[in-house]
Amino acid sequence: MTKTFSLPVFPLLLAGGTGSRLWPLSRELFPKQLIALCGDDSLVQSSIKRLEPLLSRHQVRVSCGEEHFFEICRHLEQIDIKEAKEKVITE
Repeated sequence: MTKTFSLPVFPLLLAGGTGSRLWPLSRELFPKQLIALCGDDSLVQSSIKRLEPLLSRHQVRVSCGEEHFFEICRHLEQIDIKEAKEKVITE
């Protein structure tokens, strides 16, 4: 008889960077993950929404630099992620 384990999955989005690759759209304090390239959602918001069919968006964690913490939190709150400050990990 095989035992099955159910473990919670917490996807981690890596949202760091210096904002130099998509210049002039992205800047040091406004990097590409905060830009809406296609549609109304930023890249971080659209990445989270793409995970939704498989995982709850409330389980997602985002890793970013300290200088982007509050802006990332704001983007998460815009897509109804509660307690966003507890879901962002700064490096």
